[in-house]
Amino acid sequence: MLSCAAVNDESRGTPSLPPLPPVDPARAAGGADVTPEAFAGFLTDGDTEVAAWALRRMLARRSRAEVYDTFVRAAMRLVGERWLTGRWTISEEHLATRTLVRVLAEVAPDPGAGRLGPGAVLAGVSGEEHSVGIIALGHILTEAGFDVADLGADVPADDLVRYVAKTGPGLVAIAASTNVREEVLRDTVTALQALPRRPAIVVGGRIAEVADLTDLGVDWTGSSLVEVARFASGLAARIGTDGASA
Repeated sequence: MLSCAAVNDESRGTPSLPPLPPVDPARAAGGADVTPEAFAGFLTDGDTEVAAWALRRMLARRSRAEVYDTFVRAAMRLVGERWLTGRWTISEEHLATRTLVRVLAEVAPDPGAGRLGPGAVLAGVSGEEHSVGIIALGHILTEAGFDVADLGADVPADDLVRYVAKTGPGLVAIAASTNVREEVLRDTVTALQALPRRPAIVVGGRIAEVADLTDLGVDWTGSSLVEVARFASGLAARIGTDGASA
């Protein structure tokens, strides 16, 4: 919560005023939407409480996929731009990312919603350092009815394939943020496609915007959470609860 107090400037004869009560942001904001710029500021301040309030406010008005695709993405783009232009430091960029991870944990959907559904395994390819997109995708897949296992970033291909072979999920989503990871991404996809019990394969992240992946032969590729939510809902309906695609 935020609070403010009046300053007593006796040298100017200004009378002392009593402290103001704490500000409830939900009441103070009225009906106005929080802007991505304000949200970016909350993140770079490390203010998990207010940032979580702001994100919950947006989620009450629009779908999770739409909010993540537009509001959160725009805020983090601002953080990146201000770091690149020198307005903010790398320390603030890192703090914003760490704060966002905490905020996403605060607003995560109930994992119980997907526990009876097909399995989904999420991982960043070997060498990938970014995990925010993977976390966000996990929320989308949970709401679509999947039982999500988020392995995080930087998962070696051999380890991922062994885990998928052991658990038999219906969907595997792998992510990469730059075309530097394209070769390892392709190797990972090839290994997954060779499994006797081949899952549906989704490739996401910024690499889908900067590299030509049309020849990968995967089930879906892109960077839009709205679009992958639509794909995932249809897939969950088709494969039911057996954890493997037909």
